[in-house]
Amino acid sequence: MEKKHGEGILSARSSVFSDMMAFPQPLDEERIDGTPVLLVQDTADGFDAFLRAVYDTSFFMPAPAPVDLFTALSILRLSHKYDIQYLHRRALDHLVVDGWYHQTYDDFRADNPDVHLRVIAQSSPINALSVISAATEVNALWFLPYAYYCASTFSCNTLLAASTTETQPYVQRCLLSHAALLRATVSANQFLATRCRKEMCRDLLECRLSDFFASVVAGSCPNPLADSVVDLKVEGICDSCYENAVIQQHEAVCTFWEDLPQLYGLPSWADLHLMKCVAMGPEDDVAGEGT
Repeated sequence: MEKKHGEGILSARSSVFSDMMAFPQPLDEERIDGTPVLLVQDTADGFDAFLRAVYDTSFFMPAPAPVDLFTALSILRLSHKYDIQYLHRRALDHLVVDGWYHQTYDDFRADNPDVHLRVIAQSSPINALSVISAATEVNALWFLPYAYYCASTFSCNTLLAASTTETQPYVQRCLLSHAALLRATVSANQFLATRCRKEMCRDLLECRLSDFFASVVAGSCPNPLADSVVDLKVEGICDSCYENAVIQQHEAVCTFWEDLPQLYGLPSWADLHLMKCVAMGPEDDVAGEGT
């Protein structure tokens, strides 16, 4: 990849490029119009996005300005690699605002994330696997539990089809979690076995229970965070059964959420939140533009 860029802005914003430029260049070093050539091992698309973010302040605006997910992840990786802190913080902000991090299940349910990161296909594990790969590379581990969960809700065949050399270890971890997700899904829907004196409730719950187990037998992807209570009220369930269903599901899913990091071999939510605070600063500290 051959591009010409003045060294002034790069050196001013990146300590890595500044150090590279500071080394005396041999007289026979390759040059373009008198400017020394620096070889980088990054992908062309990723490095192009990174350079645009450095030179064009309107290209990678703070969240929730719309941007492509893979552009944000490229900038996340390269701003970390080349030590451009304001861009790195801005990329982290984009992922937080887009809903990739919540410390508690209640935060997850209450949040209305500004989903602004554009993706190629919603129904693909590639998006979550890409977040896992980038977050692992830059040690932003607080994004991993939910990203792993999102990827794990896809079927074995879909995950294997999306697997690459880079993402193979992450796909294997997702596949190993399927049994735990299935158990959690059953636990979250245990309220369907409630017995009520009212015939309408009994019939409704038995019908839903039958449908649920049919989906399990058919191999449907486990999804314990799915809200299977929300439409019961509309369908005519009594107040007592509805309240019981809400309480039972909430307790089961809160337990699952609390254990989610450990399912993927990660630190606890408390430790992950501390890492996030250290890396990103106060919650209301928004990354501004570079100077």
